[in-house]
Amino acid sequence: MLNKNGWGYREFLIGGAVVLLALLFATFFIIRLYSNLPKLNTFLADSVEYQDIEESVKTASLKYISNYYDEEIGSGVIVVSTVNLKKYNLIIDADLIQTSNNDLCNGYALVKNNDGMISSEPFINCDKYQTSGFQEWRISVE
Repeated sequence: MLNKNGWGYREFLIGGAVVLLALLFATFFIIRLYSNLPKLNTFLADSVEYQDIEESVKTASLKYISNYYDEEIGSGVIVVSTVNLKKYNLIIDADLIQTSNNDLCNGYALVKNNDGMISSEPFINCDKYQTSGFQEWRISVE
């Protein structure tokens, strides 16, 4: 109760105990939530799919052509392997792993000039997945 001098010692102890209990409950639930975060992070990391890897190869191959390829593309097809993309630091091994299967992929992209528009078609080969139309002999080409 309030008296003419403000809160008394008894009210101070009761209020402090209530605040302390609230902090203990909050700490308990924060620790409980934090212990579940590694599972959440694993779930987010496992969301990489093979189509994402193909998209990474496609994007990196287009960067390679625009930044490092000096010759005219013409009407032919240029094969850009993932080995070559790694050599120029346009892609890293982490970009080529399908995480839920821990499946390391390799592959290539076919870059073409279609009426002035440069396009890239990626092909990857993994232990548990292979892009339709993948041709093994193209990987050795750099």
